[in-house]
Amino acid sequence: MSATALRARGVSEIVDAAFALYRRDGMQYITLAAILTAPSIVLNLMLTGGASPTSMFDFARLLPAMVLAWITYALVSGAIIRMGSNAYLGTHSDVAATVREVLPQVPTLIGAIILSSFMIAISAVFLFFPVFYVVSLLFATVPVIVLERKGVFAAISRSSQLSKGLKWHILGTLALVYGIYFVLSLGIPLLAALIGNAVIQFVIQSVFAILAAPILNLVVMVLYYDARIRSEGFDVEHMARGLDAPQYAPQ
Repeated sequence: MSATALRARGVSEIVDAAFALYRRDGMQYITLAAILTAPSIVLNLMLTGGASPTSMFDFARLLPAMVLAWITYALVSGAIIRMGSNAYLGTHSDVAATVREVLPQVPTLIGAIILSSFMIAISAVFLFFPVFYVVSLLFATVPVIVLERKGVFAAISRSSQLSKGLKWHILGTLALVYGIYFVLSLGIPLLAALIGNAVIQFVIQSVFAILAAPILNLVVMVLYYDARIRSEGFDVEHMARGLDAPQYAPQ
């Protein structure tokens, strides 16, 4: 059975399927992330020279770059999930077409990301454990916006519905992929410190983020479909839709 066949998966299988998609079309995902992230990187370097802000004045001066970073994050996440979804369901899309398709959804994505971050932060402040419940509740917000074209609150409600009975499964998957991300990122600060140049340090960190962004978003996308397969029989629905499509005999 193909590593990216449409079926219910265990925790490690979801991550493996995401890596399989990444290996197959890696240059497309990296190109997409690099092109969309480049303006934010350039603006940040122009405003700060790669140095971290240390005062309120620095933060104020960095505000345009921070706003652009939010827009970039939303667009990169949405575009990778859209492109990955097409590949997972057996179709193809190029970088330009994907960006054009996702671009109108950026305001909704930003609103959802900000609201989700606020909900997670509030749950973390009051009690430790509920933050994990909220994370699992919100896991599919971005895929729902991109793939089902729902608004912010409808996407959060839909994500909550898909998480029913699957919260430990969701948390286990997210813990595994972010654990891999954390281990791989351990060497970045050390390498940056050895170089000593703020600009080069920032570029190294940015390159790592560009390489890592696809796999994180692909895992979320596969997890979204896994939840739909388990709760809605999406795999059977998708197969039936393919059988119902017009079949043309070769001329």
